[in-house]
Amino acid sequence: MPIDNTERGGRETKMLLDRAKVIYFAGICGISMSGLAHMAKARGKEVRGCDRALSCPEADALRAAGIATEPENAADPVGSDLVVYTAALSSGHPALSAARERGIPLCSRADFLAALMEDYPERIAVAGMHGKSTTVGMLAAILEAAGLKPTVAGGAPLSPGGQAWRIGGGKVFLCEACEYRDSFLSLSPTLSVVTNIDLDHPDYFPSLNEVKASFTRFLSQSENAVIGGDCPALRDIASPDFVRFGFSNDCRLRGVTEGELMQVWEGENLLGTVRLSVPGMYNRQNALAALAAGRALHIPFPVMQGALSSFRGIGRRMEYVGLIHGARAYLDYAHHPTEIAACIRGARAENARVICLFQPHTYTRTHILWKEFTEALRLADHTVLIDIYPAREAPIDGVTSERLAQEAGAAYAPDFAAAAQTVAQTLRPGDILLIMGAGDIPGVLPYLQSGK
Repeated sequence: MPIDNTERGGRETKMLLDRAKVIYFAGICGISMSGLAHMAKARGKEVRGCDRALSCPEADALRAAGIATEPENAADPVGSDLVVYTAALSSGHPALSAARERGIPLCSRADFLAALMEDYPERIAVAGMHGKSTTVGMLAAILEAAGLKPTVAGGAPLSPGGQAWRIGGGKVFLCEACEYRDSFLSLSPTLSVVTNIDLDHPDYFPSLNEVKASFTRFLSQSENAVIGGDCPALRDIASPDFVRFGFSNDCRLRGVTEGELMQVWEGENLLGTVRLSVPGMYNRQNALAALAAGRALHIPFPVMQGALSSFRGIGRRMEYVGLIHGARAYLDYAHHPTEIAACIRGARAENARVICLFQPHTYTRTHILWKEFTEALRLADHTVLIDIYPAREAPIDGVTSERLAQEAGAAYAPDFAAAAQTVAQTLRPGDILLIMGAGDIPGVLPYLQSGK
């Protein structure tokens, strides 16, 4: 979104936050925005907002907290002292247009988050293209176990069925740092955790070089950082002074797989072993990220060991949703080929057939990563695709789920009802069903569970 002279950032946002009595959130039901709205309410602010989707758990939680919501097409921030918007909105959004007409200051979600974090001496930001939400969940569990009472602003529920935010009474603020449209460049972390980098958000990042440039700037704004040492692109840009975590021999904090256990080495010293309750090598990588951050904060290893062994995962990340036609069904946010492949490989460790129901997310991502999607989806035994979730985008000619299904050797279903019927014809008892995507794919669950 272009910045105009009514929009503020940085220190001025902090001043506006401190002075504001009424704050309006445009896109208030978003997973991150709703958490920030609750935090503003906890500071004694009157909070209101608007959204397209007002029938969701986030909207219910907002109303239960006494936060008024209204439909997007009726949005009017009259009487507000500050309007906070998410980067997913267009500059012509009704709430933003009304704010400009009324001379109400605007600030981005990222600037508002940065202003909230300024009050905390320890500011931890978890970034990366893959794994950051789970890493936030793991690190939040570690910080809680260490008695640090963190305030947390995550990008996914910190536990299945829970909230993506937490208001603590300590000196630590932990957040998920979003790279889309360079949002994370608003932050000034005392500690950054970067899991990996990859080409994603092609509507903003034309190539991996631009991704590297953004993460280079992000790391330069961090007082200290721990980085994924198994990611060549990240190693290219990171300072050698940063601690590397991973499975590579030259990582400072290194994991070694030992059956169901993972040994954790720091240099030549064996710190101990970790047993995770969440599956997949990618979750072991996430655990190493959280452990590296914990070591940087001087948290004893046994405390972290216990917290990780008790960690049961976060919402919509290999979240078990029950038996469907005798198959174990999991809901996952995977929407990038790297994530899809990791999710399917993790399920394969169970020695079961893997059936994938996938909803692609955005036309640009599907178009730019077309070949990678076809390769990743072929890893499943059977795949069913439903129509692309457009999010903020207009269609691209020829970029359709039906065509992608043809090239990936998958089946195509035009809607949830048809998808559920196609999946039901494929599933056998003992299979694993992966329901994947970043859009409204959870809406297929009632169709699958009804058996119709």
